[in-house]
Amino acid sequence: QLWQVEAGKELVVYCSSPRSNPRPAVPGEYEPFRGFLEGQSKAELRPDSQGLVRGGPAAIGDARAVVCHGWRSSPPSASAREAAQAAAKDGRWAGVVEVARLAYPNVRVALVSGCCGARLPGARVAADGEAFGVSGPGGEAVVCGLRVGDHVIEAAHTLCREGMKVPLSVRSAATCSVKVKLSAKRLRFVCVAAP
Repeated sequence: QLWQVEAGKELVVYCSSPRSNPRPAVPGEYEPFRGFLEGQSKAELRPDSQGLVRGGPAAIGDARAVVCHGWRSSPPSASAREAAQAAAKDGRWAGVVEVARLAYPNVRVALVSGCCGARLPGARVAADGEAFGVSGPGGEAVVCGLRVGDHVIEAAHTLCREGMKVPLSVRSAATCSVKVKLSAKRLRFVCVAAP
């Protein structure tokens, strides 16, 4: 039986035997897992509405990935594979086992010049008011982990202190890239020549 719990920016998936532990003691508000296990042949093994999976421990041992809409997929943990192998040998599942941790989708954000598209170094990037970092010396993008849904991306730079805000809709777990364009109209020029 598979369960899921949101913990911070992760979806933690647990497994327990419905015979030995029908209501597992896992942290937080758990509910039956709404995703599926992807087998080596890419076949999908979907749990029912109660999180029950056909195939027993072998289903987890044979899974290539744990998948759930809106979250990045992950291979089953080593401890889940070991528990599945042990259960296949002696027929008993060992309590509650963490199967995988699925993370928010990644969004790569870069501040670029509006004229030529050059990436600007030192841009401070935030999403929905949460700071995610500063672009690198070559203008490398800042990676933000964002939940599927609507967001506001903010990029600020010494050339534009008030920053730029753009709306963004994350629709899937696939990594996406966003280029925030700094308009020439918003630039401040300072003369550094000697008088």
